Amino acid sequence: MSRATTENALTADDLAATRRYAMVIEWSDEDEVFVVSVPDICGCRTHGATRDEAARMGEEAIATWLASDAKWGVASPEPRFTALDDALSACADEQVA
Repeated sequence: MSRATTENALTADDLAATRRYAMVIEWSDEDEVFVVSVPDICGCRTHGATRDEAARMGEEAIATWLASDAKWGVASPEPRFTALDDALSACADEQVA
């Protein structure tokens, strides 16, 4: 995977790697920002003033985390989290009701 530049621009390879990881984006009334958590990377969190900014910041946080792991020779966690099964199940339940 190529590294993000010092200007924090993500390359196509960086984006391809980061987009394999799910992000949870939620509004925080307390902080008045959108908070991003990456379930597969414990401790990887960021935020943004808008949902779009939060998503961009989340991708940047994942790319930075993965680059750091590579730099230090640490194995990055495999992306495993998915909400797709739950979402499909919930939609099916709604259609039955």
